[in-house]
Amino acid sequence: MLTVAALVAPARGADDERVFPETYNQVPDRPRPPPLDDEIELLTLPKQHLVDVGPRALLVTRLAESEIDGRDTRISYDPAPGVGAAMRVIVHDYFQVGASWAWATHKLSIERGALGIDGSIEVNSVTSYALSVHLMPTLPIGDRVRLWASVGAGWGRHYYPPMHVTDGTGAWTVRDRAASFVDFPLGLGGMVELVPGWLSVDLDVLVAPGLPEDGSARIPIQAIDGTGGQREVGPIPGATVSFTQALGLSVLL
Repeated sequence: MLTVAALVAPARGADDERVFPETYNQVPDRPRPPPLDDEIELLTLPKQHLVDVGPRALLVTRLAESEIDGRDTRISYDPAPGVGAAMRVIVHDYFQVGASWAWATHKLSIERGALGIDGSIEVNSVTSYALSVHLMPTLPIGDRVRLWASVGAGWGRHYYPPMHVTDGTGAWTVRDRAASFVDFPLGLGGMVELVPGWLSVDLDVLVAPGLPEDGSARIPIQAIDGTGGQREVGPIPGATVSFTQALGLSVLL
């Protein structure tokens, strides 16, 4: 058996014999590799910009219905400052999807005879808020400017606080009312990066035609006048179309 193994094993010459150091504490003769450079340049990946989000200052104008059931409403909404927030998701360089929230308080201009009341009417500001989503074809201009058009749909609500009436019967109050609305905002906008990759200033101009509003503010209601008699108070006109100018700052995420 040993004879076969010896025949099969290749013959090792004297020069092929491995040489081990006398001790493992002995430093090898081969030079060590050079130390790492402290100023080695690490690979950095560019920031991937996907979302813009931030607050907005608003100017909201709502055009009220001029007639209800063939009668002049004699009520209009004054332009109102407001606040809001917006978010844009960059789906593609040439397309974004957006969402926005808006809140404003409007004063009502009420002429004598409005709501079927022959007297003076005092009311605090009307509160409105709206939520909407937008599809936004986009045109990038260079690395720091984007322009877009937008088309969307929104839902919102008006809240009308109690009205205080003074007429020939004395002083009396009409209870608070509310109404909901659906509108379809169309607009143009753009942004410029103030701090590249981190912060931008935005501007949007929107017009939003709406469907007829629904709620207690849009129907006649009953009230008790100054003599204790029952009175019918007419509906408050809704907004047929709204205009919004929005100026905002966005954080680029």
